[in-house]
Amino acid sequence: MIRAAILAEQLVNNGRLPAIKHGPISRKELNTARELLIFGTTPDVTSAVMLDGKAVANGLPGPIASALLKLIQQDIHSNPSVRLQVFK
Repeated sequence: MIRAAILAEQLVNNGRLPAIKHGPISRKELNTARELLIFGTTPDVTSAVMLDGKAVANGLPGPIASALLKLIQQDIHSNPSVRLQVFK
């Protein structure tokens, strides 16, 4: 997740994302979010489109998730420092 936050700075710099904040999220923020993102080692980043049985925004993955996934995948393929050598 730290690497995703670092890469997301590119979205802030080009105006697609207003800011990156770290900290607790209130229930009100969750209920009014335009996008909710889930980070992990298998999906990298994916959109949560439902919360408590209700659609998040329009119920579809949003543009930030798509842009950030693209940045993460580019980083994995082009940045050897983020890859783990499995076999020697």
